[in-house]
Amino acid sequence: MNVDSQEYKEWLTDIFDRSSEEYGQIGPQFIAHFGNKLVEYANIHEGVAVLDIACGRGARLFPAFEKVKPSGKVIGIDLSPEMLAETRKELDQRNTDGIRVIKMDAEQLLFPSESFDFVLFGLLTKQFAKNT
Repeated sequence: MNVDSQEYKEWLTDIFDRSSEEYGQIGPQFIAHFGNKLVEYANIHEGVAVLDIACGRGARLFPAFEKVKPSGKVIGIDLSPEMLAETRKELDQRNTDGIRVIKMDAEQLLFPSESFDFVLFGLLTKQFAKNT
């Protein structure tokens, strides 16, 4: 299967949809640990805009929000609607006015240029200097 194909994306989405309830919730909490470490390493700070690609259950999303609040925002995108549904359940239990999660393909972003100060993905981060 070609990893650049739509068929591959659908196959991968199905895997994450089926594992969404348990993903990162059972066993060692290494996903949350490394999500926290990435946000710490990125030096994300209050008031910035963060995009979390493949946000899943929020291992980077929630720690990033803790750094940007009260005036910043964090948007998480993921292909898996079930992962997003589980994350939305947790959003409903927290005071998270600055977080949104959206079903979106990272290869077809629908945001205007220069919308974010930081982009997180897996164990990677990128800081952007906005033109002033």
